[in-house]
Amino acid sequence: MNNNYLELKSYEMQVRGGLKYKIIPGLNYSFDAAYRFANTRRQHYIKENSNMAEAFRANGDATIAAGNIQLYKDPDFPNSLPVVVLPEGGFFNTNDNSLKNYYVRNSLEYDKRFGEDHWINLLGMMEIRYTDRQNSNFQGIAYQYENGDS
Repeated sequence: MNNNYLELKSYEMQVRGGLKYKIIPGLNYSFDAAYRFANTRRQHYIKENSNMAEAFRANGDATIAAGNIQLYKDPDFPNSLPVVVLPEGGFFNTNDNSLKNYYVRNSLEYDKRFGEDHWINLLGMMEIRYTDRQNSNFQGIAYQYENGDS
């Protein structure tokens, strides 16, 4: 377990608010807004002695080497045994995702009744939405944890 593990981190914040104002009788203004920020990070530590890293070095005999799909088989020499391409080290893989989002809406509503039979309702609205998504990945191959980084 100490040779192959994940670290997961997640942050999220959201703020919402609104305001309503009666300009004159029958005419109302409304403002609504929201902001959201989210960030997730996944770090996969696959150290040199993990079973995954060792699978890239498993070539104890011809039968094991021939059956190991993690070894390199040279297409120019189809009858030769596959060779190890990761003689030392492990892997360090990261995935970061972030999201920024905001929403703003302004509205103006006019509502008026004329006598008992007539009624008018007008609504005008303006809305803005924005979303920014970011994603980054890193694949550290042959990463040597014991040489200064843990």
